[in-house]
Amino acid sequence: MRAYNFCAGPAALPTAVLEKAQAEMLDWQGKGLSIMEMSHRSKDYVAVAEKAEADLRKLMNIPENYKVLFLQGGASLQFSAIPLNLLGKNSKADYIHTGIWSEKALKEAQRYGDINVIEAETNAPLVADLSSSILSAPVDVTKFGIIYAGAQKNIGPAGLTLVIVREDLLDQAKPEIPSILKYASQAKNDSMVNTPSTYAWYLSGLVFEWLLEQGEKLFLKEAEENHLLNLAGHRSVGGMRASIYNAVPLEGVQALVNFMDDFAKRNA
Repeated sequence: MRAYNFCAGPAALPTAVLEKAQAEMLDWQGKGLSIMEMSHRSKDYVAVAEKAEADLRKLMNIPENYKVLFLQGGASLQFSAIPLNLLGKNSKADYIHTGIWSEKALKEAQRYGDINVIEAETNAPLVADLSSSILSAPVDVTKFGIIYAGAQKNIGPAGLTLVIVREDLLDQAKPEIPSILKYASQAKNDSMVNTPSTYAWYLSGLVFEWLLEQGEKLFLKEAEENHLLNLAGHRSVGGMRASIYNAVPLEGVQALVNFMDDFAKRNA
């Protein structure tokens, strides 16, 4: 029997994700090796990384003008990376002091610029640490310049850090910033300036896939409750599919459209 894990991080992972990782541990998709042994630049692993990003973009509705970076060092390393990436053209930054973690970020930022602690709103790009809440509720990504999160709470295993950064902020870095911490370098190299945490990235991708499936299951369940049947996609591709042939009446189509509209509003 598996225990109930209430750890703050590394935190519990979905059982379905662990079981899939277990099944693929020794022989990933018939390749004869574990994904942990695979080159991060191989065609197969790049496909895993690209799917993880694509699924996360769907989950969070991330606009195209934001880069998604899968990095290392934990969320705490971003306390240094953020001022180094943003204070190259303007050495001043406003920090909101809300508790122990913002204090750690504030102290680290003071090494690199003139830091002003504020309470009021400003026009500066908003940077948020969403380690504890990411993927637990909808977030309007466009309200932020940078979102970052340690994977170990709601994304995947420890060792991976997610950074979502708006493209216009990529050229703001200080000249002395190390290449591995530079968002522009990581974005240009698909988060592979150095060897990434490949297994943590892969497992996070499985979590994104699992989360998307939960939305599909809820859609199908509620659709059936509304007498809208057989909307599951073909077994080879998944997703949803509505076959609207001649015998399907117009009112049936309208009922489906209304349901989809309502479902989107309640779950966006």
